[in-house]
Amino acid sequence: MVEEAVLIGTETNAAETLEQNPNIKAKNIILFIGDGMGPNQVALARFAVGGANHRLSFENFPVTGIVLNHSAENLYT
Repeated sequence: MVEEAVLIGTETNAAETLEQNPNIKAKNIILFIGDGMGPNQVALARFAVGGANHRLSFENFPVTGIVLNHSAENLYT
């Protein structure tokens, strides 16, 4: 697995990575919520755009999470 540094800084050349300065505080955080984007849907989009070895831009984000939710008492929500 290839790890990439996350750049935090301004639009100047003074951007630092978290590895260089762990005391940097985030100015803004962007949260992407891809509703209906399970592993199968992402794989289909990957195949449609560029084939099995293609990677979509968001697959390079440094952090990814998957959540499974369902009704506690019913089959459908």
